[in-house]
Amino acid sequence: MLMVCYFLPKGLEIPERFTKLSVPALTWAIFPDPHCDLIKLWGRIYSEWFPTSEYEQVEGPHFEMYYGMAGHITGEIWLPVKKK
Repeated sequence: MLMVCYFLPKGLEIPERFTKLSVPALTWAIFPDPHCDLIKLWGRIYSEWFPTSEYEQVEGPHFEMYYGMAGHITGEIWLPVKKK
């Protein structure tokens, strides 16, 4: 399932055609990429970060977050984790 995520200001109404996802409180590993090359970042997370970190992925939603305007977009990958 593809999800587009956005932080919403309080009081902003969501149109009915969209589905809201309530995300549980989790510990998140957040991987920023100022160049928004998230395909390469996904590979590095699993080939470099997880094998050497003190964390493992847990059940829960994961997100790609995008920020900025056309011509200057940055991104992040958010993964739910717990200490090993």
